[in-house]
Order: sequence, then structure tokens, then C-alpha cells
Amino acid sequence: MKLWSLFTGIFKAETYRLARAENNYFIGYAMLIVLLCTFAVAAYYTVFIHREIFTARDGKPALFDDIVTQIAAQVPNMALENNQLMSSEPTPTYIKLSGDVFGENFQDIPIITIDTSGQTTHENMTTPILVGTKDVIFKTDRKTEIKSISEITESLPSTTVINRAMIDDLARATIEGVHGNLTSIYLVFGGIGWFFMFIYMAVLRIIMLLALGAAGLAIGSIIKSPISYASAVGLAAISYTPIAILDTMLFAGLHYPTSKIVLFGAGCVALFAAIKCSNTPDQPQLIG
Repeated sequence: MKLWSLFTGIFKAETYRLARAENNYFIGYAMLIVLLCTFAVAAYYTVFIHREIFTARDGKPALFDDIVTQIAAQVPNMALENNQLMSSEPTPTYIKLSGDVFGENFQDIPIITIDTSGQTTHENMTTPILVGTKDVIFKTDRKTEIKSISEITESLPSTTVINRAMIDDLARATIEGVHGNLTSIYLVFGGIGWFFMFIYMAVLRIIMLLALGAAGLAIGSIIKSPISYASAVGLAAISYTPIAILDTMLFAGLHYPTSKIVLFGAGCVALFAAIKCSNTPDQPQLIG
């Protein structure tokens, strides 16, 4: 049967009778549904992230623009000389961020420490990023990464004054550069995210259909409509379509992940209906 006929006929008894007669697993059809559902989720979250992070709303700048601007406003005047960073501030400078994202407000969250006095080290740093005289430390609960100032500033002259004008120009260029390449960013990172989501969901769907196929054998025996395992899996693949679409809508629209047990139960109910309506008992022979 054609894939389009299977999709448009998910609520028609004739579709299940024909599919059952083919004795086919219809895994290709199931994978197409997974592909479409995961693509819909990826597209939804791409739009959602774009609206939350890169779109100005309610008279406020976009969150990304605002964060870059906040960081730039708090960076002190510094000088770079012989691959060493020197700040005009004798004490550590803590760069803090405030804003609203995904409906949550955050205020004065410290994320960067700039300290060229040597008071702050890897051992006592309290922010994820520490900018020192000779290196920059990125620290998380899992790992610590250290990059030298020379690596980060290799494109700058050996002696550079980092003043307010330079910081503001860099912030402006960063904002314009990211906004100008959003399409490429979404295609690359969104594509990678969608691919891994598709693989993950495809594996889960195959396991679900194989389990439903086993349940289909039991259902067929109970309602006295014997069915092959291949046909049971095939009917499950088709009858599961509206469940998969509803699950996608709940996950994307309401951020509500449905329990696998609930999905399996719903799949069994749909498969029961599919086996019941696809049953074609032999017609009695008339003896004359």
C-alpha cells in the first residue's frame, strides 16, 4: 500500500483489512511518521527559541542583544601587553546578568570574574568564567578548561588598549554577526539536534511496535481473530499514527511528555480496534 493511502486511511476499516492481508511490518511507514513528528518538534522549538532569545518584545531588546550589552557595560578598561592582560581595577570585577527567559526572571547572576590582581584563582573562583592576567578559565562541575590569553587575542596587536569605545564596537559587531547568521546557526545546530532526536525516537518507536506486535498476538487470540506477528506489527504501526501525532502536540505545545506506559496502553486500544475491524471471517459455503 502507498504511504499516503495508509496515512489518510488511519480511520478507515478498509485500510486495516488491506494492510493485514499484506502481512507487512510497515516499519518504513512508522519511520516516516517519526521523521515528520520529530521535524515538527524541531521546527516548533526553533521558532520558540528564536522568539525567546533573538526577538525584541514588549519594548525590550532581544535577550541575546541585552546580555551582550550588559556584559560590555560591565567590562573595565584594560590593556594587553606581551600577551598579558592588565586591568585598571585593583579588585576583581564581577559581571552579572539580569533578564527574562522562558517565562522566568533572573537577577544579578554572576557569570564572569575579571581579576588581573591574582586574588582570584582556579581554587576560589565563584563564577563559571575567570579572566586573569595570562589565561581564561572555564569551570563547570564536570570539567575545567584553560585557554591562554595569547590564544584568545592572537588577532590583536601585542600592545592593545581595551577601552570603552573598543568594547562597545565589539559588542555591536557580535550582535550584528549573530543576527546575520541566524539561518546558518539554526540549520547547523537545529539539524544536528533533529538528527539525534530522530534516531532516539526511531529506536523507541521500533521497540514500541515490536511490543505492540506481541500484544496483538494475544488480542487476536482473545477475540478469536488469529493474526501473524508481521501483520500485528503492521497494524500497530498504522493505528499508532494518531497517538504519535497527539503525543507530539502535547510535548511541543504543552511541554508534557507522555508516559511510555500510557502510550503503550493507548497503542493496545488502537491495535484492538484495528484487529477487530480488519477481521474477515470466511464466508460459509452454501450446500445445494
